[in-house]
Amino acid sequence: REAEAMILDGRVSVNGYTVTELGRKVRAFDDVVKLDGRRVRVPPAEETFWLALHKPKDCITAMKDDKQRRTVADLFPKASELQLLPVVSRSSLP
Repeated sequence: REAEAMILDGRVSVNGYTVTELGRKVRAFDDVVKLDGRRVRVPPAEETFWLALHKPKDCITAMKDDKQRRTVADLFPKASELQLLPVVSRSSLP
C-alpha cells in the first residue's frame, strides 16, 4: 500500500517518465525505475532466494505492525538486512 501512495504522489518514474497511475507494467531488467530520483534495483536471480515458513499462529504476515503484534520480521533478526519481503499464501493442506 505504501508503494501505491508513492506512485500516486508522483515519486516514481519509469524510463524517465513520471508514473501517477496504478497498474503500470515494467520489465524488471529492461526498464529504468526510480523512486525519488534513485534507481530501484532488482537483484539477479543468483542473489535471490526463497524461504518457506510455517509461521506461528500468533504471528502476522507483515514486516511491522502499528499495533505491536508479533510479525514474521520478528522471527528473523536480519530481516531488514536481507530485504525480506513477506508473501501471503493460504493453503488448504492439513
